[in-house]
Amino acid sequence: MNKNKKKIYNKFLKVIINFSKNYSDNQSLKILDWGCGKGELIEYLNNNNFDCFGVEINKLKLQSNIQKKNDNDKKIFLINSDNKTNFDSNYFDIILTNQVIEHIDNKDSFLLEINRILKKGGISYNILPAKYRINEVHLKMPFVHWFPKNNLRKYLIFFWSLFKLSHWSECLNFRFKDKVNYYYEYSIHKTFYLDSNELFNKFQNFGFYVIDQPINIKFLNNIFFKFLRNKFVSIEFLATKK
Repeated sequence: MNKNKKKIYNKFLKVIINFSKNYSDNQSLKILDWGCGKGELIEYLNNNNFDCFGVEINKLKLQSNIQKKNDNDKKIFLINSDNKTNFDSNYFDIILTNQVIEHIDNKDSFLLEINRILKKGGISYNILPAKYRINEVHLKMPFVHWFPKNNLRKYLIFFWSLFKLSHWSECLNFRFKDKVNYYYEYSIHKTFYLDSNELFNKFQNFGFYVIDQPINIKFLNNIFFKFLRNKFVSIEFLATKK
């Protein structure tokens, strides 16, 4: 596990431990990792004696986890783009998302579903890149996500691809033109950024209280630096179901 991932996982664990103080038994706390990928966070939390489940929309990511044939497989479920799960209503105490919400096209159906399966007073803790972060975190290309989803964006992806040193494994053997098309298609069909205020308002409209989480460096928690962070770095917030 790399340092950045470990830092994020420890952050989630800290939030969970703080929430679990109201529970006598960690195993009675139900946690869901929405967009769990290969299930690494699930394994991490289960190893810390919490009962964590996961849902994932990407079948290929799930397959790489299933090949391991570990006990966590039974706790990970494939969902469709409609964001519907088979969990009972009011089942979970905590729902986590890490670099996931920017990939969800239909955010209304996502919010409707997490509101349904989350208990009253339960929390959703979310971390995602800011809409106007200079370097698009997935493509590693500056400014491309600032442009509308049309040929202007494609031309910019073409330009940055000329200097890209490390291409994604799934398109290593593609011709240059096909690489550009692949990155462009990913950009328009797999990324759906919202401004932090738009995102907070959406959560509030679907029955959540939203708290913009402070960071450890106190002098950076004023209104100005918080604005810069949410616009150009990352968004990190806690949403509590009313």
